[in-house]
Amino acid sequence: KCWNVHQLTAWIPMLNVGELEGCMQLIKHGHLTGNVATHTNCAGNTWFVDLDEDIMEKELFENDEKIKDKIVSCNVNEGSVLFLGNTIP
Repeated sequence: KCWNVHQLTAWIPMLNVGELEGCMQLIKHGHLTGNVATHTNCAGNTWFVDLDEDIMEKELFENDEKIKDKIVSCNVNEGSVLFLGNTIP
């Protein structure tokens, strides 16, 4: 359903974050096929979700592409805002 409804998400870190602190990571071109990867709940009965890299490789890409080459880390400073569309994995 989300492909037909544009939704905006804003991520505002409360401290400087990079890969060491567990910053948000996106998959370059992961939305182009129109496929959606299976999300899993990673923290008990909460709304936190996780995407397994092996599952993303199988479900997002059609040509045995390797996801390691497509990971983009979003290093963001405290007080900054990262805006995301709902179709970006």
